[in-house]
Amino acid sequence: MVVALSGCTAPSFIPPSEHDKETSRQYDHSYQVSWDAVLDLVTVSGFRLEQVSKDSGYISIAHNLHLDSSEADCGVFEAGGTLQVYTMDAVAHVAIRFKELSDDRSEVNVVVTGERAISGRDVWDGSFYRRVFPCESTGELERQVLDYVSNYKG
Repeated sequence: MVVALSGCTAPSFIPPSEHDKETSRQYDHSYQVSWDAVLDLVTVSGFRLEQVSKDSGYISIAHNLHLDSSEADCGVFEAGGTLQVYTMDAVAHVAIRFKELSDDRSEVNVVVTGERAISGRDVWDGSFYRRVFPCESTGELERQVLDYVSNYKG
């Protein structure tokens, strides 16, 4: 006797690819101007401010990603035959470090990490499914921050 079970494949994940990106830039303006530029970007962009420490030269922001975003590669998730997906959320965490090189020169370094959370229910046995997968920055968010600082007029 042969029994064929269709639609019982387990969820699978193909990890994101690595991307080349520029993460640091030096500017011909002061630490204060670079700092003000990033705070202005946070205000106009809708990024969520998570942590600010001017004395240590650190700002952390979060940014919700669209799943088809050019800002991050979150890999490929295949739900499988019995998983009913309820939510797929992705977020980028952006860490920005500032360095004073001289009175009129500064450096800004941007590091982006991300993750996609997937939750649902297995229709076969009713069990809850929640997994978090890494996303790889494409360099787009780093470029946005560094370009904004470059073009900032205060």
